[in-house]
Amino acid sequence: HTLLTITDDDSEVTAAIAETLAQTDPSRTLPVEFVVAFGREIDPATFTIDDIVQAGTATGITWNLTTSDNTTFVLGATAIEGDGTLIPTLAANRVTDVFGNPNLAAVASDNEVTYDSTSPTVQIVKAPTQDTPTNTLPVEFLVAFSEAIDPTTFTASDIAQAGDATVDTWTVTNSGDDTNFTVRATAVTTDPIELTTIAPALAADAVTDEAGNGNDAVSGPDTGVEFNDNDLTVTVSRQLGQAAIVAAAPAVFKVVFNKSIVPASFTADDISNRGTVSDGDLTWTITNTDGGDFKLFEITATGIASDGTVNPQIAVDLVEDAAGNLNLVSTDSGDNTVLMDATAPTVTIEQAATADVTQQDPTNDPLITFIITFSEAINPSTFSTVDIEQTTGAGFATGISWNL
Repeated sequence: HTLLTITDDDSEVTAAIAETLAQTDPSRTLPVEFVVAFGREIDPATFTIDDIVQAGTATGITWNLTTSDNTTFVLGATAIEGDGTLIPTLAANRVTDVFGNPNLAAVASDNEVTYDSTSPTVQIVKAPTQDTPTNTLPVEFLVAFSEAIDPTTFTASDIAQAGDATVDTWTVTNSGDDTNFTVRATAVTTDPIELTTIAPALAADAVTDEAGNGNDAVSGPDTGVEFNDNDLTVTVSRQLGQAAIVAAAPAVFKVVFNKSIVPASFTADDISNRGTVSDGDLTWTITNTDGGDFKLFEITATGIASDGTVNPQIAVDLVEDAAGNLNLVSTDSGDNTVLMDATAPTVTIEQAATADVTQQDPTNDPLITFIITFSEAINPSTFSTVDIEQTTGAGFATGISWNL
């Protein structure tokens, strides 16, 4: 603010206009006050509010004039309809002193005050380069106010989280114009499995503009950023009902991810066999079994061209979830091995010749012992005495009872 120094003139009356020493600029409160100082006492009847011309942008102003000495007047704007600048002016020959001498045009000395009674509005959007979903911090948003604010009133503590993630740390960066800011979530605690949303919000009156008006509330961006940075795990097991030993394909397994994956990222090429059947002898097909949630899958091995074991595994960093997290190497859930055995066992039957029993031939002992040898282990429930046939014909015994 500037003190006014007025020099008397014997013929014409000097005048000057300035805001009062106590007047804040910008201001949101009324009245907005100016000092109109004349070089000598004037005839107060010649000085009315009609002599004041508003040269600023504020509209609908109601002025008021008061004086105690007819030399220095306080000009107050007591009502303002439209925000903007107040610049009162006084033209020449509008006022006379007691002798009828007219005034000179008022000299302006810091006679402009911005009146701002409007709360700043605010918009929050995710930054153009910000992916969603994501597994990467920081997560970045742009905050735009409708006017310059007092930047000291906007801090990380003003940011509220409207999403379901827990944001442990926010940062606020001013672009330099006190209107546009970047808000970043730099530390987040999220659900171990599901995507959670980061959506910064700002309560009403958390921030003020330069005139002291508090901001309008904003609940957050229309669409927040989905975030999850936890490991993608996967287990493999034999599908329910899948026998551990089979004579022919297929061999069916269950694959369980701990969270939804991007289905296009899971292909047959991601499956390798830790068993003895060569990968080249296996053909894998993948079927989603949870109706599109993309956590549960069935993988089926067909085209098995050789005997051996099938034990599927998904190596690390091959499958991704929606946030971009890559899988850990798969683990087994129980026994997930299937033995493929398409070779029929051979069998030999010979007279017993062991350390315990040596079958005499010929013999008159009705207990006759044979040794039956299979080329591989069989399913014992499939072998009984009804499967043994006695050679028939002349010279062959009849009425034989067998015991195994």
